[in-house]
Amino acid sequence: EQGDIDVARDLGAEDLGELAKNDDITVASTTKHQLYYMGFNNANPEFADYRVRLAFKYLIDYDALAGTVMNFLGTPRASVVPIGAFGALNASDGQPFSLDLEKAKALLTEAGYGDGFSARLFIGTLPYVAPVAVHVQENAAKVGIDLQIEQMANAQLFSAFRGRKFDTTMLSWSTSVPHAHGMLSRHAVNPDNSAEAGMSMFPTWRASWFSEDFNKRIDEALFEQDEAKQVEMYKQLQRDHMEKGPFTYMFQLLDTAAHRNTVTNWPWNAFRVYYADIEKG
Repeated sequence: EQGDIDVARDLGAEDLGELAKNDDITVASTTKHQLYYMGFNNANPEFADYRVRLAFKYLIDYDALAGTVMNFLGTPRASVVPIGAFGALNASDGQPFSLDLEKAKALLTEAGYGDGFSARLFIGTLPYVAPVAVHVQENAAKVGIDLQIEQMANAQLFSAFRGRKFDTTMLSWSTSVPHAHGMLSRHAVNPDNSAEAGMSMFPTWRASWFSEDFNKRIDEALFEQDEAKQVEMYKQLQRDHMEKGPFTYMFQLLDTAAHRNTVTNWPWNAFRVYYADIEKG
């Protein structure tokens, strides 16, 4: 604000909100191909039932979070495929969920967990993580689920997730491929769910979730030569994944920068900033 620097990145929602009020500063955002999500260990009996996992999608007030702790940092997104990727559902179809405690309770009851259960929720250290986790924890308690939050260093969190040593967790995943297959090939495909396979590069394996149907359909979609048919295949895969998949996606993350208006050109996209082309007046 004093003019000492031209561009600031990796700021929190509160700082960005204050800078946005300054007429001499522009706060600019672009969507990243990175999703913030909640993962469930399907080896646990509770989370092995898709209705329990689906219930969590109704325990989140996406718009409230987007306007507060995730302001400038993320936009609500429930689909496994980010906006901007080939084959992605549009914004409304890719985020059909809203806070609905009655719906969540009904799904839990249908699954046989009407009286609730307890689970540990592992989270990392990014500034927005704890408020989002507490938000879900509070709503989960209203339908009988006792989530015990354990915050840890990100390295410890990743180790627990990769080792299948968790109940549920919150973290993000990004892809460098602007195509539906980029996310589906890791978040819906699991070549071998056995412990011996050690397929820790697949979040599906980490979550102990396996679906031969998804494995087969994702291969078929990748090699479909009719583009219109391929897009429809990807869209249906996303709809089915939102209902039966192992994860609850909450936000597509944003890359946000605050720059003084003397910076007249700030070229970027979902994957990079073109520093060589930045211009200052």
